[in-house]
Amino acid sequence: MIGNLGEDFFKMAVGRKTTRGFLFRPMFTGDKWPTIDFYVEVIEKRTSFYAFFQVKTTTKRFSIKNQNILVNVSKDRINKLSQHLAPTFLICVHLNPRNPKNSKAYIKTIRGRFKNAISSISTSNELNNQNLIILKNEIKQFWKQSNIKQYKNNYNSNF
Repeated sequence: MIGNLGEDFFKMAVGRKTTRGFLFRPMFTGDKWPTIDFYVEVIEKRTSFYAFFQVKTTTKRFSIKNQNILVNVSKDRINKLSQHLAPTFLICVHLNPRNPKNSKAYIKTIRGRFKNAISSISTSNELNNQNLIILKNEIKQFWKQSNIKQYKNNYNSNF
């Protein structure tokens, strides 16, 4: 139940209208992909850019020491997410059970190899208007730098 509310909140948060309009089209993958909860496309006229997201939901209190949100994501799960050859992110939804609309979501980039599980996420990267715009630009930049369009147009296929 808590996980479903967190996923619904993330879909609303990433899909909402910003000062630059609607930026993302989120698609819940459900149980089809064990390490990916959402496939999210950047809304663009000519090209499709996308990223993968795993959503964790908690009602736990913040860490008093550093104001991080406590979350538990295994090393294996994080490394599986990191292996995807696309931008990958972990979202932690701090759920307000009394009023889910007042919940907040925080984002962490997942890349490289992790030696340990993730036990907390910084609250400095809230999924707000400004960070949604930054996120869109990062995803676009990833795909533009990967030169995938040229590769796709030139790779050999037997079909």
